[in-house]
Amino acid sequence: MLTFMDWLLFLPASLLLSLTFGPNNFTSVLNGMRYGPAMAAKASIGRVVVFSVMLLLTATGLGLLLASSKTAFEIIKWAGVIYLAYLGLKMFFSKTDPSLTQKTENTGYQSSFPLIRKEFTLAAANPKAILIMTAVLPQFISTEGDYFQQFLIISLTFLLTEVISAWLYGVAGHFVGTRNFTEALQRKINHATGGMFLIFATLLAFAEQES
Repeated sequence: MLTFMDWLLFLPASLLLSLTFGPNNFTSVLNGMRYGPAMAAKASIGRVVVFSVMLLLTATGLGLLLASSKTAFEIIKWAGVIYLAYLGLKMFFSKTDPSLTQKTENTGYQSSFPLIRKEFTLAAANPKAILIMTAVLPQFISTEGDYFQQFLIISLTFLLTEVISAWLYGVAGHFVGTRNFTEALQRKINHATGGMFLIFATLLAFAEQES
């Protein structure tokens, strides 16, 4: 069974796994920069929904089937490559935002839904996520005791650390976002941001499914 000490050992491992830098966490930095850490954490609901579905599939055994399917992996992978490349090019050529030249606590964003939707799409477009669910998290579950109860605890802990990770990256982004930017600096940031997403797209394009 999963003891309290086992859970304490899993907690930092889960946090480190959630803190791994990727498209979702990079988006949290941008959200924190523009709208603050709270909004960055709220937007992570999108990835939490996707990961919850993946964890449910893993718990029922369907996740293993999807993870072993070469065709499913390739479809999701190239959909992710196209989406990340699109985001990269869009950001690279985007115009500067005048609101970032002023020190404000919040830019007045009226709805969190577009941010949640973006996190959702990024998480769903990454085939590596389901491989983590099927290959990493189950390793912390003991063969003794109630399997589904242990899986539930592990899953909820992982989802919690995802929200914490989004908030921490949001704090980092907010620290940068509260500084005044010139238009020239904003263009450099947009170019760097777009470049990062294009790098993510390239890395994903060369990703191979683990045997």
